[in-house]
Amino acid sequence: MAHLQRAVASLRVIGDDVVPAEITRLLRTFPTAAYAKGDEWHLPSSVGVRTSGMWRLDAEVVEPENLGQQVSELLRRTTADLGVWQALSAASESICSAAGS
Repeated sequence: MAHLQRAVASLRVIGDDVVPAEITRLLRTFPTAAYAKGDEWHLPSSVGVRTSGMWRLDAEVVEPENLGQQVSELLRRTTADLGVWQALSAASESICSAAGS
């Protein structure tokens, strides 16, 4: 198995009904990035409208990679209330993702 030099883990909550302020309140932490469905996005040459909502919390980059440490960090930074996690998973798509190089 190849050993990764760098890893980035994140927790994302995605869905049409995602209200970033509500997710922030429920998880008791501020996101790395967030937007609601219908919000505008801007690039130097174009403008668009978000087709769904998203709330994302990134773990600190770790070199060499330590994905377990990053997942633990994400969980420490959010609520331990299982009722909140159950409600989020029922109402939206919750994803814990990781990428490495």
